[in-house]
Amino acid sequence: MNEVEKWIDPHLFSIVGIGHRFIHGGNKYTSSIVITPSSLRELEKLKDLAPLHNPDCLELIKASQKHSSKALQLAVFDTGFHSTLPSCASQYAIPHFLADKYHIKRYGFHGISHAYLTDKYFEYTKKKKRLSKLITLHLGNGCSATAILNGLSIDTSMGFSPAEGLVMGTRAGDMDFTLIEFLCKKQHQSVSQVTHMLNFESGLEGISGKTADVKELLQNYEKDPHCRLAIDMFCYRIIKYIGSFAAILNGVDAIIFSGGIGENSPLIRQMICSKLKWLGLKLLAKKNSSIFDLNPGSIQKISTHSSPVELYVISTDENLFIAQEVLKNLN
Repeated sequence: MNEVEKWIDPHLFSIVGIGHRFIHGGNKYTSSIVITPSSLRELEKLKDLAPLHNPDCLELIKASQKHSSKALQLAVFDTGFHSTLPSCASQYAIPHFLADKYHIKRYGFHGISHAYLTDKYFEYTKKKKRLSKLITLHLGNGCSATAILNGLSIDTSMGFSPAEGLVMGTRAGDMDFTLIEFLCKKQHQSVSQVTHMLNFESGLEGISGKTADVKELLQNYEKDPHCRLAIDMFCYRIIKYIGSFAAILNGVDAIIFSGGIGENSPLIRQMICSKLKWLGLKLLAKKNSSIFDLNPGSIQKISTHSSPVELYVISTDENLFIAQEVLKNLN
């Protein structure tokens, strides 16, 4: 909190609104809300939904209120964009009374990024949302894919928590849930200990036994079989999700790469696209190899003119999206 307080104090004279990325909005919050004493009490009730993130979000809000009491405070939810998931995509196949009692469903995350990428695509291409079919890929230390129909999220790879879905930096992603009990017994560990391992010691880092840094993994791809497997599994899972989302969308107009890996690794983009030629993808190799270190908000097309599926690299700008949400509520 000290760093936030140091930043806010010198700027008190100019701050009229502060936007907060709130990770989990639960069932109640599907769009941004102005933070009031009553809404803050409601947000406090959401701690258990995201114990690794929501408590910190709340502390930041309180610190901001303390040092900039006159500014509008807005909560922008990372789960909000995915509130449009149909029940067949959002529900787990568990007894419905448990799902209802504990609000268990697939909420999805990285929604702020996926929403920004969607808006940026339509702004750049001048295309209409109606009848559009997009797949957005947010690939960083945390990774997620989203199927977007007519501008709305209809499926996404993350679920009840950010742990589901793609292989990530230190998260395992999709796995058989019985593995947790198996490891608890074999390792003589608690559920919390095994869950910690799956969240913080798995993914690219766990597979390689070295690092979650894709650049380093690629450098060792040919000589280290564990590094090779980490990259291959990372790409395979993404390709698998793209294929399933293309089926759900009944086709795809564009695939968008973003996030630290999606924006800065031409080789990862090439490895993924090379396995999707059945979709008609035609990657413009020279253009793809030159795309990295984009400024936030930059967009580059990396498919040929004849490719039936367009390919883009967009440098996501979640901060801008949050700022725009604040401006909407100031006007």
